[in-house]
Amino acid sequence: MLTTGHATTRIELDLPSDVLFALRSFGQPGVIRQKVKTALALLLFQEDAISLGKAADVADMSYGQFLDVLQAHGIAAYDYTEQAFAWDNEAVAAYQQAVQS
Repeated sequence: MLTTGHATTRIELDLPSDVLFALRSFGQPGVIRQKVKTALALLLFQEDAISLGKAADVADMSYGQFLDVLQAHGIAAYDYTEQAFAWDNEAVAAYQQAVQS
């Protein structure tokens, strides 16, 4: 369950028996539950359906732990667009000019 104090809902999934067999290779039910919650959090975050903080909540992790998971999966935590990069470059150039004056 989520530890945020918000209401939670239990869901059930029908999975093929070979998938259940593969899940059992993860070990104890608590480990399986954590992996499924983490996978769901990763998916929802990648799809921009939830925020980074909410994804960490879904995965029952701290913000920092979830950032580590994102990095391990090669998923960017923030969308740094070309426009944002251009704005940053303009700000740096303006700062450098101000400092030199």
